[in-house]
Amino acid sequence: MSSNEVSIKKQPGFFADIALEKMLKNNWSLSLSLGVNQVSYTYDGSIAIPEYSNTPGEATSWRSLNLKTLDPDYGNTKMLYLTSRAFHIAKKWSKFTVAAGPQFNYLLSKKYTNSILLDTDPSKQGYEDGVFEARGDARKLLIGATLSAKYNVTHRLYIVAGGQKWFSSLYEKENTSANVHQKAAPYRQS
Repeated sequence: MSSNEVSIKKQPGFFADIALEKMLKNNWSLSLSLGVNQVSYTYDGSIAIPEYSNTPGEATSWRSLNLKTLDPDYGNTKMLYLTSRAFHIAKKWSKFTVAAGPQFNYLLSKKYTNSILLDTDPSKQGYEDGVFEARGDARKLLIGATLSAKYNVTHRLYIVAGGQKWFSSLYEKENTSANVHQKAAPYRQS
């Protein structure tokens, strides 16, 4: 079995936080916030699986199959983080404000489907093969930075645009395949 291609689609997530702001001299301010952020996406890949004729154990041909065909939940990923933007500094000019600072994200929960067991040879007992991801476990702490710009339309209505950059990967790199190998032990054939 071999993997051919992968497609990734973004899915809606959400972000909500509460912030405390301390005004400083010359329209500068310092803020602290705490909230939650859900990252959500899905992906699909295709694999080549053998097709057998009447002779057990001998593949006569190979065909491509999308993994979501086998399991519609395959690749669905949702990760919920506790988010803190500590010590954000901002500068205000009339109706326009620019803010920047560090951001810390702590993983609260994760949910994803990243393995499928396949029974491709009916002559054998148990599962012959499987598709497992080797991306590693979700990283508990993400460290990054944010930059945003805010325009006050009225006293209580404003428009904000911003972005964030994480300096660490979403997934651990160490022992990437170890837990997959251990979890698959009951399904391996001797």
